Amino acid sequence: MFVAYGQFLDHDITLNNEALAPEIPIEVPAGDPFLDPFNTGRKKIPFRRSIATRSRRRRNEPRQQINFLSGWVDGSQVY
Repeated sequence: MFVAYGQFLDHDITLNNEALAPEIPIEVPAGDPFLDPFNTGRKKIPFRRSIATRSRRRRNEPRQQINFLSGWVDGSQVY
């Protein structure tokens, strides 16, 4: 029941456009026993960071994530 409710909440508050997000692959260390067992040194974990906006006024201002749905837990996925 908790897993189903968690999935229900997830569909209420999270959605971003991954097509616009920059791809930043994570490099795997050569010889990693799980991810690079043949020691090729070319393995990467695919990763896309969610798109965000930043105020142009302050350079050190934190990124603000863009959510295409609501940031409120309001049951909007029901209707």
